[in-house]
Amino acid sequence: MRWLVIPLVLALSACTAQPTPAPVPEDRLSFTGFQSQGSNPAIMDASAAAMTTLAIDGVNFAPSSGSVVLQRQGVSAVEPSALELLEHAHEKGLRAELMVGNFDNELGDFSADLAAEALTSSGRATAVDEVVELVEQQGWDGVNIDIEAIDGDEAGGVTLFARELKSALGPAKSVSIAIPLKSSPDAYADAGFDLESLSEYVDRFIVMAYDEHGPWENIPGPVGSLDWQRAGLEALLEAVAPDKVELGVAGYGYAWGPSAPEGQLSVAQARGLAPNATFYSAAGEWTATLADGTELWFSDIQSFELRVDLAKEYDLGGVALWSLEQGDAITENDLK
Repeated sequence: MRWLVIPLVLALSACTAQPTPAPVPEDRLSFTGFQSQGSNPAIMDASAAAMTTLAIDGVNFAPSSGSVVLQRQGVSAVEPSALELLEHAHEKGLRAELMVGNFDNELGDFSADLAAEALTSSGRATAVDEVVELVEQQGWDGVNIDIEAIDGDEAGGVTLFARELKSALGPAKSVSIAIPLKSSPDAYADAGFDLESLSEYVDRFIVMAYDEHGPWENIPGPVGSLDWQRAGLEALLEAVAPDKVELGVAGYGYAWGPSAPEGQLSVAQARGLAPNATFYSAAGEWTATLADGTELWFSDIQSFELRVDLAKEYDLGGVALWSLEQGDAITENDLK
């Protein structure tokens, strides 16, 4: 049923002009903000002056029809709400990247099987063709690859996907990739990312320096502590030039215990639950224990500013925030 959205796609792309962003000042890091389709486009406004790029979530690899891989379509359709975010980003003078990943809506999580299917030779060719078509027709400025929950068996396919996508898009369009923070170069490879090979084709590595701890564990802890992030960066920088790295920062929290909501907590939700939270400086995050024993950890603007300092310490190219709709607004002063 993809054809049903084509008239709207073309109509919106026709009224969206690609921006020519001003160069990032030398005393400032680049900043990528992530925002999910379905959220209010105006959410980006408070952070727009600080942002270089808006990465919009996005499309995912499409499952095959039955078991015949050759019958698959490459990626899901771009929803109208994502196109509204694209248009608004361009109105704000921002670059906009389309996120492409392996999230499975039926599973409710990232799917290793979906990634394996998409990264076969035939599946990859179809996905690349369709992503390039979307970028060119709708006016995207680049693509953010977000393939998660894979292992080392898929490393070659991930590299080929990035190479073929970059070659087809050409130098005017960016290709970035989100990668999980790991403790050693071998651990990055085991997670499906051949860093040295990817460096040839990827413009920016956005290292997801969060989810060190979460509700999937019984023991509460920081979403992404400073020492853990430091160790992961040092491993990453053995293979990747620092100016190609953006440190991804959490703009959310988690809770454990009897009154813990499911999933991620926005910063506003966390503050509402724990208005007297304590900032734990060693981790660079806020924490609190409620009367019923529920424990919270969350990362806010104060946490973000410490990660800016960390990015500067390692001469990184920039920082990123997941996500604009959950975290505090980011200003230009927060990046200095």
